[in-house]
Amino acid sequence: MPGEKKSREVMLMYWLILIATLFDLVGLGDYLEDLLGLPVDVVSKRALHPRMQDDILKEMVVL
Repeated sequence: MPGEKKSREVMLMYWLILIATLFDLVGLGDYLEDLLGLPVDVVSKRALHPRMQDDILKEMVVL
């Protein structure tokens, strides 16, 4: 939207072979928020809403 202020936020999408608990993922999000000073969402690809998935994946940067 024109004139819309962009928010800075990090969404971390994960593909883990190892088993991670919900507590592990929340802890990772908290750690990254402290480290980066930005809001962080930790999500799996399966958790993305189908209507938003394509837009999110286009903006994704693989680390």
